[in-house]
Parts: sequence; structure tokens; C-alpha cells
Amino acid sequence: MDTKIITQVVREIKRSLQNWDTQKAIKITNDETQTRINLINPLFEILGYERYDVIHEFLADIKGSRGRKVDMAITLGKKNPIILVECKKATKPLTLHNLRQLNDYCTYTQSVKVGILTNGVTYEFYTKDSLNGTGLNVKPFFTFVLDDYTGTDLEMLALFHRRLIDIKIIEEKANEVYFLDKFDDALYTTLKMPTKGAKPTEGNKKLMEIIFRNMGGKRFSENALNELLPLVNSISLRGVLDRIIKEENVNSNSGIITTSEEIKAYDIIKTILSLSQKVKIDLDRIDYRDYKDSFKVLIDDNQRKSICSIDITKTKKYLCVGNDRFEIENISVVELTKYKKQIVEAAIKAEA
Repeated sequence: MDTKIITQVVREIKRSLQNWDTQKAIKITNDETQTRINLINPLFEILGYERYDVIHEFLADIKGSRGRKVDMAITLGKKNPIILVECKKATKPLTLHNLRQLNDYCTYTQSVKVGILTNGVTYEFYTKDSLNGTGLNVKPFFTFVLDDYTGTDLEMLALFHRRLIDIKIIEEKANEVYFLDKFDDALYTTLKMPTKGAKPTEGNKKLMEIIFRNMGGKRFSENALNELLPLVNSISLRGVLDRIIKEENVNSNSGIITTSEEIKAYDIIKTILSLSQKVKIDLDRIDYRDYKDSFKVLIDDNQRKSICSIDITKTKKYLCVGNDRFEIENISVVELTKYKKQIVEAAIKAEA
């Protein structure tokens, strides 16, 4: 996709949003009809959609009910819809029940690849779950808030502009976000032990057996499992993490302590690079170096091959890529993935 065209479209969207009095539009909107007229339709017009691209009150069948009406179906001028939009009124927050409605429509409309749930102010974007193949993922891969957005949000929104929209590219970006998110969830599930009285999962058992073998144990039994399970908790995990951090800094006399947040950021950034087809760098060459004022991700432990850095102060967190400094809310998959483009480009440049 041509970066010059993307930049141009982003500027057009930004200019249109700045010229639109969204606060007034939100203030005068009370019901669902007004929400669609005052907020939703104008945004899709900014994104370049014309009448033949959208069908309002699209007829869809769901299990047990035929001829249900979906608020909006984006067809891009074709016979079958590619995106379904479920609209709610601006005065109400989006709920799980709303998502279930959208999920039903998307599940039974096979041509649909993306579902959008919105109340005119918040727009949640979903793709179908690659594991079950039909229903939507339970979390949005992108959320756009009409009166609170960043430049990165505009870049993602631009992918849905009529001139740029490519469902395959959108699905690829969504899958990257979902993959990283599922990794965090899977790691949590693996390390989380069962509550008192609950049966351990197969993952719990396998983890306990690995620990038992590393303790020098020979025969892993039910008794050993029951003895080990209570020992793996937040206190023991925190203690182990502290030991790992100290070992990583054992050769440093500077007094610098690498924090768990910095290690998490490093892992996320490394995963982002591993998922990019543009990056050809051996992942073993990507490392980090901690300083008093910043945490740098490098290639070959070479300061001249810096990819990015994480700066964490008492009140704020920043991702620094080249000469750009982005304030981030937290160290998370969703937050750092917003800057995937900048991170990937910096890695390619550092390797050149």
C-alpha cells in the first residue's frame, strides 16, 4: 500500500474531523435515528463512502429468525456485504448484549469479514475469530473515539477509507493484535493456579511436572502435584521475577534495575517484529540495554542500531522511535501495536 496515499488520506480525515463540530453533534443527539444522522453517517461520508456503497436496514437471517434488519451493510457496490454496522444511540454505552447482536448477524452472513459496533461516538472494530471461523472475536482489535483520538488512530481508521480499504490487509493487522493479546491471556492462564477446591488444568499439571523435574524429582505423582500447586502464586512469581531482574543486571555497577514493565515492552516489541514479513532480522540479534534515563531495544547490542526506546517516569510513559516521542497510556499489546509501523520501519533502517 502506497505510504504517500495513506499519508494524504490521513490528512484529509484529520482536516474533515477538525472542521466538524463533533461536540455540538453529540450534544444535540438523543435517540438512535439522530445518532445515525448526526454522527455515524457523517463519519462514513468523511471516509469516502457513497450511497451505492452502503445499504441501510439490510435484511439478514440469524438462527431462529429470518429477515432481521441490520442497521448498515457496507457492500462496496457489490451484491453481498463485507462489513456490517450495528448502531446504538449516543446516550448509551456499548454493551456485551449489543456485541452479541452484531455477532449473530456476522456469523450467519458468510460474506462479512468485519463487524463494527458503534453508538456514534465510540466505534469498535471486530474481525471473525480465526479459530472458530464464523463468530467475531470477543474483543475489538481497534477502537476509535470520535472526540478523543490520536494520530495513530487516524492511520488505522484510514485503512477503512473507501480509497484504501483492503479487507485482507485489515484482517492481517487485526490478527496481529489478537495474536499478541492471546499470548498475554495464555501466559496468564498457564501461570494462574486453580482456586481452592477447583481441579487443576492439564496446563497446570504440565507446568508443575516441569518444575518438579527441575527440582531433581524422578517420579511425578499426585502427591507432588498437590504439594507444588499452592507454592505457585503471586508472591513466589514476584520473587522469581526479582531474581531474574537481578541476574540480568548482575554485571552492571550502575545501580540500574530493569523493571518488569520494560521487559514486557521488550517482549511485545520483539513479537511485533517477528510477525512482520518486512523484517528479515534474526530475532536472536534483537536485545535491549537499560540506562538510567531510558530502556533501548537494539540490534547486535549496538547503540548505532537502535530500534526504539521506552522512557518511564513517575507520571508518564513514552515510546521513542527515531526523533518521534509518543506518550503511551501503559505498557500493553494494544498500546504498543498502535506504533507497529514506526517500530518496523526503525528496525529495517537500523539493519540497513
